[in-house]
Order: sequence, then C-alpha cells, then structure tokens
Amino acid sequence: EGTVVEWNSAAERMFGHSAAEAVGRDMSELIIPPEQRADHRRGATRHWFGGEGMALQRLTSMSALRVDGTTFPVELYIAPINSDPPLYTGFIRDITDRLALETRLRQSQKLEAIGQLAGGVAHDFNNILTVVMMQAKASAEIPGMPADALEGLEEIEACALRGAELTRQLLLFSRRQVMQMKDVQLNDV
Repeated sequence: EGTVVEWNSAAERMFGHSAAEAVGRDMSELIIPPEQRADHRRGATRHWFGGEGMALQRLTSMSALRVDGTTFPVELYIAPINSDPPLYTGFIRDITDRLALETRLRQSQKLEAIGQLAGGVAHDFNNILTVVMMQAKASAEIPGMPADALEGLEEIEACALRGAELTRQLLLFSRRQVMQMKDVQLNDV
C-alpha cells in the first residue's frame, strides 16, 4: 500500500524525517517530489494489481525529496520480502557527488578535445602564416617596389607576426603549458 513500516538512521540522515515521523506515512509523500507522485502511484498500482510496471530488482535513477523540500538525485533498488501482506525494502543511495564528478569529467574531456583541436588548427595556420611572411619579405626586396606597396607589405608582415603570436598561444594552450613570457637575448639563449 506504500506505507512506511520501517525507517532506519541512514534514511533519517538522507531525507531529514525521523523514524517517528516516517513510520505509518505514505512513502511517496515522504520522498517522491510532488510532480512525480502521480506517476509513482500509477506504477505502484499497476504492480500491486497487475504484477507489472514497478522497478523491482533493478537499479533505477530518480529524484528524491528531502524534508526541507529540496530534491536530489538517487539510485534506488527495490526488492520484495517474502511475506503476507507483501513487503518491499528499498536501498537508496544519494548520487549527487557522483553526478557532479561525472559532469566535471565530461567538461575536462571537452576541454582536452578543444585543446587538441586548437593545437591542430594553430599548427596548420602557423604554416600558412610562415608562407605569408616569407612572401611579404621576398616581395619587399624586389627592386623598384613603390613606397606605398612597401608599406602594405610591412603591414602584411606585422599582421602575420601577430597571427603567429596567437597561434603560439594556442599551441601553448593545447599542450597545457604555463605561459611564462619574458624578454630574452637570442644570442644568449
């Protein structure tokens, strides 16, 4: 009938109801969020009167309700107890921390994929920029190049250098290296 006949200390801690408050009450009113109660009752009724539909002896994920009205994710396993009238025992685990860890893992995997993509794009783009810079330098050395064309070539080279710096930063990001920028004397290095 869905009435609580036993409520242990773990249930007291998880849901916030004392055993005295819980025993004798409808289980769905204690731990099922209001928006899910009708579905829960329909499923329980189908099981009690038709022997089907209830999540018996299989692990199920669902939302549960604390005494303060907050909901949290749980895993639930319901097993029948051979008795007359039929009784059931439920094993419930709060999976809030596990879901948070899974979310962080997925985020970490996404960042890793982005880093790999950024590294590949930066490497290819760097090759393109090298050709642009070399062609700009070579074109600037052509005898008799007009002054306005030389200015344009210098601008192209400056932009390509800025692009190369961005690709360097992307490559650093993709390798997860800490960037330590400093001025150096190339001859000393």
